[in-house]
Amino acid sequence: MRSGIKRTARFFSVFIAMLMLSGLFFSCARYIEEAAPAPIIWLGSRQNSNDTITVENGYAYLSTYHSISASGTSIISNNKLKGDFEIKISYSFFVASGTNSYSDQLEFNVAQAGSRNPLVAGFLTNEKIYLQDSTGGSSSKTTTNRAGEFYVKRMGSEVYSWIRAGSDSLFLSRTNYSMADLTLEAMIYSWDNTSNHTSVHIDDVLIIGGGNNFPSDHFDQNKINVIQ
Repeated sequence: MRSGIKRTARFFSVFIAMLMLSGLFFSCARYIEEAAPAPIIWLGSRQNSNDTITVENGYAYLSTYHSISASGTSIISNNKLKGDFEIKISYSFFVASGTNSYSDQLEFNVAQAGSRNPLVAGFLTNEKIYLQDSTGGSSSKTTTNRAGEFYVKRMGSEVYSWIRAGSDSLFLSRTNYSMADLTLEAMIYSWDNTSNHTSVHIDDVLIIGGGNNFPSDHFDQNKINVIQ
């Protein structure tokens, strides 16, 4: 009788130990899955051959100078934004080398791949911030600030966005937007007709949702693949 009790106790001890180990395994597996989101893959395109696209001290540094074509020096996410998402991009140290209001621009685009008609776009120029949507509607505000944030949130066909430079802000809210897959792009232009460079720091990119398990990107580990 005593030996039977011992065998039963031993069985339950082994059973409980197995449950604990399986719980630990699934906990670790879940942690690994949550802790290893897909990285943002950035592709860089330069306006001029000696423009700069680098990762430095936790930020992406973009630099360009005057070009007749003014095609822009940019980084674009190779990951597609799907469904509902939130984006917030932090930028700083925008240096506009020209004097004309439109001669130098920092631009953020959330658009369908290959489209130059973005769902939402935010701009910072020498003198103003702008917010524009795919319907052609836009607003602007005078600013002398050179650091801030660009934000976009899509829920279904509704989009809410804002751009901020220092304490100066613009807001936009629209419905019946496209629900297509989108890409994210940060770009600088220069038409200042000098050899002085226009530049910016892209400090942080936070993407929540989007269907690809995006992480925050502080540009402290990844490399930007310059394709031209």
